[in-house]
Amino acid sequence: MKKMIAFMLAAAITTAPLCSISVGAETTAVNYADVAIEDVYAVIAGSDHVILSDSWTTTDLVLDSSGKYHIIEKRFKGAEITVSKGIELPLDEIKKAAYSKYVSRPQIRKNSNGVTYSLSYSQYESRDVIIDILKSYDCVLSIDENYEVWEDTANQAGTMAFFVSYDKSAEEFLSRYPDIGLVHDEENDYMAQREDYDYYFGLKGDGFSFQKLYEPLKDMNLNGIKYDVLWCLTELAYLPNETFNCTRNLYTKNGISEKLRTEIRKFYRTPAVQGDANGDGSLDLADAIYIMQSLANPDKYQLTEQGRFNADMDGDGVTVGDAQAIQDRLLMKYPISDDQDENDYIFPQYEDEKVWPV
Repeated sequence: MKKMIAFMLAAAITTAPLCSISVGAETTAVNYADVAIEDVYAVIAGSDHVILSDSWTTTDLVLDSSGKYHIIEKRFKGAEITVSKGIELPLDEIKKAAYSKYVSRPQIRKNSNGVTYSLSYSQYESRDVIIDILKSYDCVLSIDENYEVWEDTANQAGTMAFFVSYDKSAEEFLSRYPDIGLVHDEENDYMAQREDYDYYFGLKGDGFSFQKLYEPLKDMNLNGIKYDVLWCLTELAYLPNETFNCTRNLYTKNGISEKLRTEIRKFYRTPAVQGDANGDGSLDLADAIYIMQSLANPDKYQLTEQGRFNADMDGDGVTVGDAQAIQDRLLMKYPISDDQDENDYIFPQYEDEKVWPV
């Protein structure tokens, strides 16, 4: 939903300790793959929260089950495309396709791991068009948006009006939710309709409060009633002492489970787990031995799902070649290139390196 916010300047400036922390991980990259944005909202506002108003990249207003509102700031950090191993996205073709649909050409850059691409777009309206173009390529496994999120505890929010899509009359809507404290403002319905809603509801004097909103909004969500809020926010300077790096999945190819999608992203964010067949968190000769044992006696030496994922070095299933690749890696047969981070590994290239096992 599109959100409208009126900002009111405030003279005071509030500051908090300057210490931006990526919670629960050593690197921002790992956290992007590990945490869904919905989970972050649950941490901030509880698992039973409802969205009062949301936006693409700026500020959301969320209610917890007690009716207390939470101002949640989010900053878009770009999207990430994960593709099948060994496949190159036709970047020029994709950009031309976007341009032909009258949207700005996206910025797409291949990452050093060779399997993910960074994607950025300047306009929300461009996103769906670009995503639809990317989904048409069979090699695209998933598309995720990355965000930095924190709660703003310094500012105050105020509600001015509601936009509602309802298949019955405005009067019936008011009778269904009499406790909210709204009044139909028919003269301003055009403002709601301009934002793809049906009705504009103003506030009924002192009858409105955030505490009365939780149950009605929960009911609206359950019954598919679309709503948004025209609200205002004070503008005090605020430096958060805790931030969350998280992800929102926009697309996952059929056959790719949510777990596997997350593991693929984590895999390339934390390359040290590549080859870790026995799941002890490190790459060593024991992993090559464990692969050979699992191939020779699978009943006794069973690879876990994660171990099988880690062990498959070239994307064609776990084979003797993966054990050899681990030995080669340990012997530094594949040295670090000049343009690659020293903490990354070079992936051995094979002609049949095409897809992830699903």
